[in-house]
Formats: sequence, C-alpha cells, structure tokens
Amino acid sequence: MNGNKVQQVRDLIMPAIKANRFATIVFTKKDGSLREMLLARSKALEAGVAADPSDATQKRKWTLTERGLMTCEELTREHAYQWRTVNLNTVKKVVVDGAVHEFE
Repeated sequence: MNGNKVQQVRDLIMPAIKANRFATIVFTKKDGSLREMLLARSKALEAGVAADPSDATQKRKWTLTERGLMTCEELTREHAYQWRTVNLNTVKKVVVDGAVHEFE
C-alpha cells in the first residue's frame, strides 16, 4: 500500500465533495479493467454522517483507512446515488475543478 498516494488522492477528492463539487476518478478494478466514476455528495451522505458515530461505524472507517479504501457516492447516469468502495491505491487519475492529476 502506498500511503503517500492514498493521502494525495484523498486530499484531492474530499475538499471537492465536502464543498458540493464533483470529482471524477479513474481507477483499476479488481478484474484489471479501468473504471471512471463521478463522485458527488448527496443528501443521504449528509444524513448518514452523524456527529457521534457508532462503534461499528468507527471500526469500519478505521478498517477502510488502514487498507487504503474509501467509501463514496457515485452519481450514476440515471441520476441516482450509489454507494461504492474505492481502492485509492489503484487510482490512475483524479479530475477536480478542471484540474487533472495523474498517478502511476
């Protein structure tokens, strides 16, 4: 796991999502194919983030962070939000506010 890359990707994505802007990522799936995803912040995400998370939620966040994973919401072509877990170690490209950031 490349902790530096994971943190760089997270630092690009999170401010955009928290500010209700879109971010696009391209990453390698487990089967080796490339996948492009449009990330967004929905009302479900805002409602689901509690000020005092449960023990189970805290444990899941810790596990995801340790493995370089991040849970996010994808805005699909049907204009619906779908929860996804992305391995930040496999991210190839992040596009935020028109700025393209490529990783290898």
